[in-house]
Amino acid sequence: MEQEIKLLQIVSTTLVVLLICLLIYLIIRKAVENRQLERVKGRKKQLVLPVFEYLRDGKEISETVNQSRIEKQAIEQVLTDFAERIEGEQEEERLHELAVFYLKANYVKEMKARNWSKRMNVLYKIEAFHMREMERNVINHLQYRKCTVEEKIQIYRILAVFQ
Repeated sequence: MEQEIKLLQIVSTTLVVLLICLLIYLIIRKAVENRQLERVKGRKKQLVLPVFEYLRDGKEISETVNQSRIEKQAIEQVLTDFAERIEGEQEEERLHELAVFYLKANYVKEMKARNWSKRMNVLYKIEAFHMREMERNVINHLQYRKCTVEEKIQIYRILAVFQ
């Protein structure tokens, strides 16, 4: 009986230590994620005005956008926000140019991702930005053997918009 109690204490202590380690890991991960989100948010604030001026007047963007993950997220979010609100043929064309310039290489890469949600999000963004330059990649994705029904539907929507 004493051995069973001792074994139960060891198992419960081990589980508590394991849970504490897991909690510490999750806290650290959340802190890192929050820091990255703050950096993206700060970078978005810096990019909004130059992107707006480019879309409105065609004024060159003085801000340099690096190819870091944070920069890519920031420019993608800014362009997505403008894509939802922008009206006018010239502004949409400028938005399209920016999306192709800053996001195309990343989208080509993400179209090959294993993660279904990443592929679907890219397909939605291709449609939102009217990225005709991605048409060949989208068509090629149809032949991908793991292309899901949802992806095929979205691809057909994209191709219909391009017509």
